[in-house]
Amino acid sequence: MKVSTIIELPPFHELRFEVSSSQILSLKLLSGTCEIKGQELLDTKSYDIKNINSFIFTYHGCKMQLEGECNLYYITKNSNILKIFSKFNEYINENKNVLVLGNGRSTFMTILANYFVRIHKDINLIELDVEKGFLVFPGVLGKVNIKKSIDFEYGIQYNDPNFYFYGESVINNIEKYTEMIENINDIRSENKMKLFLGNNNLENINLVLEKCKIDEIIVLGDERLYNYIEFKNKTFIMNSGYYKDKIKIENKIYEYFHGKKDEYTPFTVNISNFKVFKIGEDFVAPSSALPLGAKRKLSTNNIKEVQVVKDSVLGISPSENEEEIKTGSVIGFCVVYTEGNSIKVLAPQKQINFKHFIQSGIKYTE
Repeated sequence: MKVSTIIELPPFHELRFEVSSSQILSLKLLSGTCEIKGQELLDTKSYDIKNINSFIFTYHGCKMQLEGECNLYYITKNSNILKIFSKFNEYINENKNVLVLGNGRSTFMTILANYFVRIHKDINLIELDVEKGFLVFPGVLGKVNIKKSIDFEYGIQYNDPNFYFYGESVINNIEKYTEMIENINDIRSENKMKLFLGNNNLENINLVLEKCKIDEIIVLGDERLYNYIEFKNKTFIMNSGYYKDKIKIENKIYEYFHGKKDEYTPFTVNISNFKVFKIGEDFVAPSSALPLGAKRKLSTNNIKEVQVVKDSVLGISPSENEEEIKTGSVIGFCVVYTEGNSIKVLAPQKQINFKHFIQSGIKYTE
């Protein structure tokens, strides 16, 4: 629908909107104050919104001008922002480890992170769900220290990131996944508030509770999950106008290399003298290959050098030996364009100085 109107949004109300990839909705704050996911909007700027379903919230009321196209927009007083703000006030003088579950996890964490930035307090966002792809894209776990607002247009600005490349969007190697959780949990970040984005699977939740020192669980919108979890300090927050994230893994990978608004220009670079490794249970020796009487080691976290596969997403490892590559973090990602002794890759930087890569089961083509 075409839109050309001025909206007066009462205090404690939301303006919700749905804008497709083929539409642009321009928004300008005329008076008052408002925010998108905790990020304050400026009255000196016009915002062009595209391919997003989201909401604007105001504490004190505001007037806005809308121009362009969208699928839908409406005003509602049903909002959970005050509940989220109440948790923020509770955390201001504390440094808790909070596990976030349910529907709307990334929105909740973004809002809290932006509130902390506004009072100049650091916060760590930690992703433990290989399916979500909140921090980078699905298949990547890790931690990011947030010092600047998470912009609804451009996303997270990485500061002191630690990423681990699981390399699949489903957990099919629990040993590998467990080791990565332990590595993330070992990263020193004392005196920091930490939000953990967890998977909603009960077995996975119990693993996180075992490996990480969780002080509190927040469950968003899923009463069934909330009542299933046996944890003393837990809080339920009702969702209001929850939008299911329909972003595909290809879109998230595209954003990594090109930016949310195509602000990056990826470079195609040649790499020679490289080694590509794969980590997983495919490389455990079968019992028939072992000496007579020997037992096969029950490990599913082995590493082996492999031939590079076209369209594979590779993690860039700074490590020098295989054991460090297997358990260590990655410093970035690239995509294989061609195969052979010298490969061409898509990368967001002009030069790759590292020679060791981790090949995943994730494929991407442009």
